[in-house]
Order: sequence, then C-alpha cells, then structure tokens
Amino acid sequence: MKKYRVNIGWGDARIEEVEVERETEMSIWINGDRHAKRSDSLNYFTSYNEAYGTLLDKAEKKVSLQKNQLKAVTEFLEDVKGLRRGVNL
Repeated sequence: MKKYRVNIGWGDARIEEVEVERETEMSIWINGDRHAKRSDSLNYFTSYNEAYGTLLDKAEKKVSLQKNQLKAVTEFLEDVKGLRRGVNL
C-alpha cells in the first residue's frame, strides 16, 4: 500500500510516496523497518491531499510566528532608537 511521507521539521518542502508493507494504528513498516506514523520530524499520510494540507498548515504557522517575532523585534528597535541620554533615565 502507498503512504505519503512528509518531513515536518524545518527545511524540506516535499512529499514522498513510499510503499508500506504493513500498518498498525501507530506504526508502519518500510523495507522491514518499523516507523512511527507520527513523530517530531516525519509523518505518514494515507492521501497526498492530507499530506499537502498538513505541510501547508505547518508552513503558514511558521510564517505567522516569524511575522509576530519580527514585529516585536522591530518595536524593540524603535524603542532603542527613541532613547536619548539624560531624557529616558
């Protein structure tokens, strides 16, 4: 049977089709090796669309997080630029 493997860690933006020999609720076997269906780095899905949706959601969340961090750092920069010796003590 086919499954779709997604690296949900930072970096790889790809979905790979893999042949699975055996499957349980929590694990799959590929070339005789057991793999967790869900882990910190790799996830396996039944359909390409499910894999794609998960990868897209992860990417959108990372972009949102980075935008929020950039906003906070930019505000800090503006605060620093606004400091004047003797005025803000």
